[in-house]
Amino acid sequence: MGISYGGRQIKIFLQGSYANNTNVRTQSDVDIAVVEEDTFRTQYRSGVSDSNYGFVNAPSRSKTFKDEIEEALKD
Repeated sequence: MGISYGGRQIKIFLQGSYANNTNVRTQSDVDIAVVEEDTFRTQYRSGVSDSNYGFVNAPSRSKTFKDEIEEALKD
């Protein structure tokens, strides 16, 4: 499921044994992945930069993505 949250594009999905249908019912948990899709780190070969691909630097945020997700889960 892809959604916008707090100005971020995120994707939420199940992973692990539950998602793969290999879990043991009495001994399992559910792994939920929350991935920020609109920000990434780049590493280019010599002579190439973000501008060659039209990428721009993301603005700084007061909270990290991890901290925002933790707060949302506690609410």
